[in-house]
Amino acid sequence: MNRFNEDIPSEINELQILLNLDLGHNILIGQLPSQLAQLQCLETLNISHNRFVGSITSTFDSTTLTSVDRSYTQFEAFPIQEPKSSRCKE
Repeated sequence: MNRFNEDIPSEINELQILLNLDLGHNILIGQLPSQLAQLQCLETLNISHNRFVGSITSTFDSTTLTSVDRSYTQFEAFPIQEPKSSRCKE
């Protein structure tokens, strides 16, 4: 738990080689910010136990995202595309 409240900090997109992001068990609300799609190396994302809502259709199309934990959120959809090959690991 990070104790983030309401919004994910916009500076998150500066973490360009981030592989795993765990935002679970916070008090985050609203839509998932589009800045997360700029994390081109992101493979796993935990956004469980927050107050996110809405529908996500193409936000993560160009990422290497392979696993999402969205349990206990109110997302209508969160499709995961076929993972792209990661250029972040050597």
